[in-house]
Amino acid sequence: MKVKQIKEIKAIITAAGMSSRMGVFKPLIKLGSTTFIEHVISNFQKAGICKIIVVCGNKMALVKNTLKDLDVKIVPNFEYASTDMLYSIKKGLLRLNKNCSGFFITTVDTPIFSSFSIKNMIKIATAKDKCIIIPKYKNKEGHPVYISSHYIKDILNYEENYGLKGFLDKFEDDKIYLNIPDPGITMNINTPSDLVEIQDYFKNIDIPSYEQCLEIQIFFNMNDNINAHCSKVCEIAQGIGKQFMDKGINVNMKLIIAASLLHDIAKGIKHHDKVGAKFMKEMGFYDVSDIILNHMSLNDPIVKEPYEKYIVYLADKLVKGDSYVGVNNRFDAKILKTKDEDVKSIILKKKQTALYVEEQIKDILK
Repeated sequence: MKVKQIKEIKAIITAAGMSSRMGVFKPLIKLGSTTFIEHVISNFQKAGICKIIVVCGNKMALVKNTLKDLDVKIVPNFEYASTDMLYSIKKGLLRLNKNCSGFFITTVDTPIFSSFSIKNMIKIATAKDKCIIIPKYKNKEGHPVYISSHYIKDILNYEENYGLKGFLDKFEDDKIYLNIPDPGITMNINTPSDLVEIQDYFKNIDIPSYEQCLEIQIFFNMNDNINAHCSKVCEIAQGIGKQFMDKGINVNMKLIIAASLLHDIAKGIKHHDKVGAKFMKEMGFYDVSDIILNHMSLNDPIVKEPYEKYIVYLADKLVKGDSYVGVNNRFDAKILKTKDEDVKSIILKKKQTALYVEEQIKDILK
């Protein structure tokens, strides 16, 4: 899919350090088949930021070779052994052109923030003449930071020994803190134990954790009633999933939990199944997106592997509000309230589909 380029916003990635606490050179540590520095670049590019400056120092030749096929500008910091991150940032700022309205700053230490986070920061940045945007996860500050070009001269002239944080603290009134449901923005690497944490998170990055689902609910302003409904659906879906597991049929419980908690994330919006699926796809949760897209109706009601979609679908049809009521009671209540015969016919058809799915699942679990 071609990503629309955002020409006036750029990114500076600092990768000049010694990695002394880590013991290995951080920019070239691999997550999967891709290095840290490539992950950072890719996440910016996925968000439409295609003008990227990488400031290198230590092992510059290795970094250049790794990035030789990527469309990035390499800027050297030859004083890397005796300077800090802010010095590297200044090196990068000198290469920005006058058409730049703002820029992101991050270190290679924070490799797995999402393009979703960048896109949401851009929405705010493009609506402001000048601002500093700091992302937060569960109220903890992270990276990347967005800074309007208005501050470039101030950064270049800043000579106090308090680094980037010291500079940003001088403009507290201009800061915008944006809570985003992205743990990656706060996951930086300084020690081997940090690397283990990032590697564990990366293994499951395609499905949000329970904790992250709760943050996603907050981000999308899920109200208490819908929250309670999703929690009950999650409880029922987990129960069904456990029966599959007890039967020796493997299902992805993490996916079941996430899709259950988020299936009504867009409730209140027309075609909330499609809108919710779109939200999740934008966050990179494609399997969750597919289940949300199918939670209201199934194009194919024949239950087959993978089973997670049918489990969440049925759990939703067994619950009304925050109570278990069963398929018949849930749909019969709707039918009684409806006077339009055409609408009744649609509801009855949905009821029959839900009962059919329920019967198939019962047969599988016998």
